Amino acid sequence: MRSLNRIILSLAVIGLLSSCFSLRDETIRVKARREPMADLSRKTVVVLPPIVYSRDLQLNRDLGQYLVGLLNENAFNAEMTIPTGVSDSLLMKASQRFLQGEEPDTGLLHNMLAHYILSVKLDLLYDYFSAYSGDDGLSPAYSVEHGGAPGLFEQHSHWKERSFQDIVFRMKARFLLYDIEKGKVVIDKTEEYQVILEDFRQKSTSSVSAEGDRAYIVMTQSASEDFLSWCRERDVLLERTYLR
Repeated sequence: MRSLNRIILSLAVIGLLSSCFSLRDETIRVKARREPMADLSRKTVVVLPPIVYSRDLQLNRDLGQYLVGLLNENAFNAEMTIPTGVSDSLLMKASQRFLQGEEPDTGLLHNMLAHYILSVKLDLLYDYFSAYSGDDGLSPAYSVEHGGAPGLFEQHSHWKERSFQDIVFRMKARFLLYDIEKGKVVIDKTEEYQVILEDFRQKSTSSVSAEGDRAYIVMTQSASEDFLSWCRERDVLLERTYLR
């Protein structure tokens, strides 16, 4: 009798374990509608001078002005404005303090009927090599001309060596948006961008510099588009994992 009970118990345990092992994770993708992080429709946004970090002071000023112009060309009919009657140095300091975590200085608005305060920081960077991703080849940002199918026709060591012939222009963009009525930050996001210039050692210094300026302009355009996309409804793909 005891032997029979043991056999029954053993079979029950085996059945339980089998059912556990038969479970599989199932991941599905669901399209969802994401609410805007801020409502810019017909609003006034005070844009503090963008803080741009690089060795080229003229490029810093040009990109800052260019970014404000891009943001002003929005589909929300939002007005992007810079406070008047305040020195540029004072506005720059206010922008830096806001980015460092302090409350924005609303006293600089001089009774402007503004809804938001925006501060932006752009870090302009570069690397003397492109990212090598190992067995799968190079970064997806690599060109069609040199991308191909690394590993099928050349050894991976060839592509790794080639990556040191490239220069990568990078931008790190941070957007900080403060809702004056709510008295809180509603957007604080940082995005990174990159543009690869291949075989830069075969080009002149002036050519590389010009290519870099164009790359930073393109990345500034992408950054402004991303910020504006956060302020409207958009479709996103969400992943959900279930046990079955």
